[in-house]
Amino acid sequence: MDPSECLEKGLAAYRRGNFKKAFAMLSTETLIDDPTAQYLLGRMYYDGKGTRQSYELAIHLYKGAASKDCAAAMKSLGWMYEFGKGVPQSYEDAVRWYRRGPSSATPPAKVIWATCTSTGRA
Repeated sequence: MDPSECLEKGLAAYRRGNFKKAFAMLSTETLIDDPTAQYLLGRMYYDGKGTRQSYELAIHLYKGAASKDCAAAMKSLGWMYEFGKGVPQSYEDAVRWYRRGPSSATPPAKVIWATCTSTGRA
């Protein structure tokens, strides 16, 4: 199966809530470097849907997707650092992820960044 077909079937399964199938499709070797697949696999590890729960693997996958400019992964990393999910809580790192790349242009990221800076957390 070609990468675009794996991604399409994985996304469809994810949207239907069939997380085991989504995990199987998105974790194929053909999608190892795909930022959408990395982000969704990270979500599944974070939530423990379709696989075991693991903040550490979620962070690893989010960082891979973020390195390819995936705004959703950057926002998720910011959230994990802000609330100390799988990493030591760090408002400085949270703000760094919220402000990085295209995610810094989204209203939620701007509000979170402003809150962190106005309360002295960043």
